Amino acid sequence: MPNTVDLSDEIQAMISHAPLLSKLAEANGKLSTNDPDPVSLDACKKLVNWEYPRKRSSWKQAIMNEIENLKKFDVCKIIPLSSVPSGAKILLIVTGHFIKRTKAGTLEHEEVDKRKCGMCLGSRKAIKGVHYNRIDVYAPVPKWSAIKLQPALTSQHHLQLKAFDCVTAYLQADLKDSLYVYPPKRLMQELGQNPNKIWMLNKALYRLPPPGDAGGMILLNLYSDDSLGSTDN
Repeated sequence: MPNTVDLSDEIQAMISHAPLLSKLAEANGKLSTNDPDPVSLDACKKLVNWEYPRKRSSWKQAIMNEIENLKKFDVCKIIPLSSVPSGAKILLIVTGHFIKRTKAGTLEHEEVDKRKCGMCLGSRKAIKGVHYNRIDVYAPVPKWSAIKLQPALTSQHHLQLKAFDCVTAYLQADLKDSLYVYPPKRLMQELGQNPNKIWMLNKALYRLPPPGDAGGMILLNLYSDDSLGSTDN
């Protein structure tokens, strides 16, 4: 089994990369030619890219960036465990660590764009009617006719079309009722905080059930503002 696809070979050229990679991974006992992403803070700290990376950002920087986002949008407040109301359920936080790779990378040589970290709500223990209410969520996917119509109207009426990316949308959505969560394991010690304290959420985290509930409200608010502005031309 070759490690790469030789496009000059007629047989190999007709075979996609996916089957070759799958068979190669099976032979090597791996699901990918790249090293797997870490699954915890402890796993990140054992890697050579924890604090002084060979390429791009470090895992420590990725985690600190996410913490800064939580502070920026006032997502949570650190409180003692004794402050949790009687009968309130304390949920868990699942930390996601992943590498964003560039298109220039190949199966043999990994090209890292940046390392990212996301704090996700462990929603498998969330109770309907207690931690969330909404059950119908629809993705705002436009039709091709609407996509074609937008630039046509922009040109016809001499308008300016602007595109934007809403970063950390979930973290900007207010919660109707506060939620209580345990911080990721060993994160409080890394931040120099009391490890016996927990977080009270004021804003949403990723994977808030049902999916897209908080993000949909943010998207609705964004579309309430005009995205088209007249130009001088």
